[in-house]
Amino acid sequence: MVDCLLRRPLDIGAMRVDGRLFKSATSETRATEDGFVTDDLLAFYEPMTRAGTPLIVTGNLYVCLQGKSAGRQAGIDQDDKIEGLREWVAVAHAGGAKLVAQLNHGGRQIARLAPGADRIVSASNVREPLYGTKPSPLRLDEIRGVVDSFVAASVRAREAGSTVCRSTPHMATCSDSS
Repeated sequence: MVDCLLRRPLDIGAMRVDGRLFKSATSETRATEDGFVTDDLLAFYEPMTRAGTPLIVTGNLYVCLQGKSAGRQAGIDQDDKIEGLREWVAVAHAGGAKLVAQLNHGGRQIARLAPGADRIVSASNVREPLYGTKPSPLRLDEIRGVVDSFVAASVRAREAGSTVCRSTPHMATCSDSS
C-alpha cells in the first residue's frame, strides 16, 4: 500500500492525531437562536466523522452574549448548554475524531447585537468594514469579565468531553494529552 502523508499520525503538542486532514474552524449557524445544539448541527458533522476526519474544530462557540457574532450561532456561555455539547463530542468520537472547541468572542465582527447584550465591544472603537458596526472600546474594568467568560467556557468544553479548547481572540488555551 502506498504511504499517504494525509494518513500519517501527527503530534500537536501532547495530542496525537491519527491523520492530517482536518475540519477547520468555521461559523455554522445551525444552533437554536439561543445557542443550543440542534439535530441539524449534529447532522452537519456526521459525514465528516463517517469519512474518518481525525480532527474537527467546531464552528465558533460564543463565550458570552456580548460576544455572539451571528444568529443561530452555538454557545458555550451557560452550563445548560453542556448536554448538547456532549452530543456534539459524541458524534465526533463515534467516528474516531478528536474535537476542538473553538471558543469565540466576536469583538467588532458582530452583525447585530444579541438580545440580552448591552453593547458591542472590542479592543478599540474602529468600525468593522463588512458589517459597519462600530464597537465601544472595552473598558479596563470589563477585561476580567471577558477573560472569565473564556475560562468558564473552557471548563464547560472539558466537561462536555472536548479534547482541546482553542480561543479567539487568543486569550486562553487548554489542552491535554488525550
